[in-house]
Amino acid sequence: MLDEHTVDEHTERDESKALEHYKIHTYNVVMDQVYLCTDENTGKKLAVKCIEIGNVDNNDKAKKEVEKFRHEISLFKKLNHERVVEYYTSSCTSTTISIVMEFMEGGSLYDKISKEGALDERTASEKSYQILDGLMYLHSKNIIHRDIKGANILLDLDGNCKLADFGISKQIQTIRSQAGCKTSTGTPYWMSPEVIKAGVNDVEYGKKADIWSFGCTVLEMLTTKPPWFELPPMSAIFHIATRPTVPHLPDNSSTSCVTFVNDCFISDPALRPNASQLLLYDWVRR
Repeated sequence: MLDEHTVDEHTERDESKALEHYKIHTYNVVMDQVYLCTDENTGKKLAVKCIEIGNVDNNDKAKKEVEKFRHEISLFKKLNHERVVEYYTSSCTSTTISIVMEFMEGGSLYDKISKEGALDERTASEKSYQILDGLMYLHSKNIIHRDIKGANILLDLDGNCKLADFGISKQIQTIRSQAGCKTSTGTPYWMSPEVIKAGVNDVEYGKKADIWSFGCTVLEMLTTKPPWFELPPMSAIFHIATRPTVPHLPDNSSTSCVTFVNDCFISDPALRPNASQLLLYDWVRR
């Protein structure tokens, strides 16, 4: 039975049934908006992400976005890969979206770096291989992650990586905006030039945008910060869109590491390697 403190009193009956055998432990916060929960049918520990979206009852545009989101989650539930977090179910009410997913006991890659500092090159290489393996799988399913960064790479107790939150943050932001809620513009430091230009020109971008963001995540692992972090957000956006230079790596970086990272930051997405091509580079090849 769902913990009464996490369910809005107006939750629709059919939606609540999707979560009725998950017990949410509101006292046990895994991370922001994410709680530990238990599947009472199996005893398995899971995580549930609970997001307030305002009120979409009288907003047709917001309702359409919620339906689109539910469709996306139904697709995510069919994904099956060792480098992708498993999604179990979701519930969308007029004010709240809840998503039940695999519980990753190691926290996020961002958490690890924040607590322990930059990773050595060998460890960063191993995690890069795992991230690319997950990305290659998502891209093979025509899914663009759209938000690759350390906070969205989750770890098991052995430190192995899994991709999470693919596309979800962007969709939630759209729903909240349609419902009249204040939304965060997000941090731009992992954005590719084509993503920034797409936002200005209202056009689409492709899978190679994830490769640029992945390159930023490699920098995050090696230095604790994404590239251009010293710039204010708007200055970073302008710099990435108009002068996308290759960011500076630590002085002791190997030649194979420099080559690998530099190619992630090729400004023309048509020339930028894809995930399967990057897996053939010496720096990550197993």
